[in-house]
Amino acid sequence: MPGTNYKSQCHILRLAVCAVILVLIGYIGWLQLAENEEMNNWSERQQKRLNYVPGKRGAIVDRNGVPLNYDTATYAIAIHIERLRDPRDTRKATVNKVAAAVAELASMLGPDAYRTRPSSRDIVRHVVQSAPLPLVLWDNPSEEMLAKFALERHRFPAADLVLSWKRVYTHETVATQIRGYGGQDQPAVADSALRLFNFKEFVGKSGIELACNDKLRGTNGYQLFQTDVFTYWHETVETKKAMPGQDVALTIDIKLQQAAEEIFTNQGLKGALIVMDAVNGEVYVMTSVPSHHLPIQAEDLQPGSGVMRSRALAGFYPPGSTIKPLIALAALQQGAVSPYEHLYCPGFYQLTQKQRIGCTAKFGHGETSIVPALACSCNTYFCILGSRLDYAKLAELASFIGFGKRLNTLLWRDEAPGIAFTPEWVRSSRKRDPVWHPGDAANAAIGQGDWIVTPLQMAVYACAITTGRVFTPKFVISDDNALINTLSWPDEIWTPVKDGLLDCVISSRGTGKSLRIKGVDVLGKTGTAEHNKNAAPHAWTFAALPAFNPRFVGVCVVEEGGGGGKVAAPILHDILVQVIDTYLPTTFPEGE
Repeated sequence: MPGTNYKSQCHILRLAVCAVILVLIGYIGWLQLAENEEMNNWSERQQKRLNYVPGKRGAIVDRNGVPLNYDTATYAIAIHIERLRDPRDTRKATVNKVAAAVAELASMLGPDAYRTRPSSRDIVRHVVQSAPLPLVLWDNPSEEMLAKFALERHRFPAADLVLSWKRVYTHETVATQIRGYGGQDQPAVADSALRLFNFKEFVGKSGIELACNDKLRGTNGYQLFQTDVFTYWHETVETKKAMPGQDVALTIDIKLQQAAEEIFTNQGLKGALIVMDAVNGEVYVMTSVPSHHLPIQAEDLQPGSGVMRSRALAGFYPPGSTIKPLIALAALQQGAVSPYEHLYCPGFYQLTQKQRIGCTAKFGHGETSIVPALACSCNTYFCILGSRLDYAKLAELASFIGFGKRLNTLLWRDEAPGIAFTPEWVRSSRKRDPVWHPGDAANAAIGQGDWIVTPLQMAVYACAITTGRVFTPKFVISDDNALINTLSWPDEIWTPVKDGLLDCVISSRGTGKSLRIKGVDVLGKTGTAEHNKNAAPHAWTFAALPAFNPRFVGVCVVEEGGGGGKVAAPILHDILVQVIDTYLPTTFPEGE
C-alpha cells in the first residue's frame, strides 16, 4: 500500500537522523572529555605569546681568573607594533603605519640604517606570525646609531632597545677542545614554565660548555603576553626575571697552555702535552695540536682536518718503552725478577729461530739489571721479563691504574678507552688469532703489539707509578676529591723502579737526558712507539718532579716524531721549566 510504504521510509529517515545526532553528540563528548587537555593547551597557545628572555650565561675562566668564554651584552633596536596601531586598524593599515615609522627612524639614524631597514615583506611577515613581539629592526647597531637613538628616542615612543647576550671567546685557538663551544638549540634542561612554547637558548655543544651546561645556563626569564582577537599584544600576563648562571673556573693555566701549543705549532708538529698536579689531580695543561677555533670556522669542519678530535683524550697511540716501568713493577711484585738479577742483552731478543726483536743498543747492553735497563730502555731485558710474567695479574694492575677504559672525567664524552694488551683482551677481541703467543708477551713488555693508550691515561699512569696516587683528572676547580685509588709497594719493589727513572734523566747512559732541569731532580722515561712500518714512530716521554716528592707530572707525545728522548723530551722540558717558575719556589728543597 502506498501509505504504508511512505510511513516505512519516514521511519527509516528518522532513525538515520537520530543516528547522525548520536554520532555528533558522541564526537562532541569525546572532544570535551578525551581531548579536553589538548584542546585547552591549543587554546592557550592561541591566546598567549611568549617573549623569551635568556639569562646571562656564566663565564668560563682559567685557574687564575682569566676570562675565556663569557657573555657580553648586545643590543637591538626594535619597534613595538601595539604602540602604533589603533584597534580599529586593518592589517594593511597597521603595516603601513609600521613601515612609515621605520622609514622615519632609519632616516634619523643615517644612510646605513636606512639601507638595512626591514622591507615591507619583513614587516608583513612579522605582523602575521609574531605580532605581539617587538619587531627587531637592527641587530648590533653601531655606537653612532646608538648615540643618535639615545638623543632622539623621545620622538619615537614605539621604538626601544632590546637586550640579548652574545658568547665571546678569548684566546680563540687555545685550549679550545677543553673549553668547548655552544649555539642556539632546544634547552638541554626542561623548563616547566615554558613547556607550551617552542623556544631556543644557548646550549653547550662540546667540552666544558657541554659538561657544565646546567651550571652555566642560569635561569631563563620570559614575558607572557595575552593577545586580542587579532593576535596583537593586549596585556602582560606574567613576567619572570632571568637569573645569571654561575662561573666555572678551569684548572687550566691559559698562559702555560698557550706556550705548549705554540711549541707544537711553530715546529709544525702534531700531538699532545699534559701537565697534571700529582697531589690533587688538577690538569694545568692539556694541549691537542692541531685544534679548532672558537667559534668554529668552516675550515675546522673540513674532512680530514682532525682538529675536532682531542688527541689528549682520544689519541690512538701505542705507549712504546714508557710502559716498561709498569712491567718492572709487575715483575718485582710477582717475584719474576729480583732488583739485583742480571740478564744478558746481546742487542736483540731471540723470539724464534727466524725472528728477533732488536734492542735500543745495536751491539747490546751486556749484563744488566733493572735500574740500568730502565735508564737505557733495554728491549731485551724487558722481553725476558715479559716471558716470565703472569699477565692476568698484570691486567689487574693495568686496569687499576686506568689502562683499557675511560677515566670518566668531566670530558668523558671525548675520551677513548684504549687497549690494555693482555691475554684476556686477545681472547675476546682478536678474532683472527685469539691465542696469546710468546711474541705477544715480548711485544707487550716493550709497549708494542696491540697496546693503545691516550696521553691523559699516560699522565694518570705516570702519577701512579711515581707517587702511588691514582686520580680521575680534574678540569674544574672544586672541592671534589679526585683521588680514586692508591698503590702501595714495599721499598724493595718501588725503589729500584724510581732509581731507574731517575737514572734515565741524570745518567750519561739515560735516554731522558733532555729532561734535566737545573736545581730539580726529575723522574722520567722516554719511548719510541712503532705503529706503521711506512711511517716514523711516535715520540713519547713522561716526567715527575721533584723526584723524591713529585708535585707535577708531565706527558708529551709527538705523532711520527721519531725518538722520544730527542723530540718529545725537549718539548716537555721547556714547559716544565715554566711550570716550576710559576708554581714552585725558586729553590725547591728536595724531599719536602
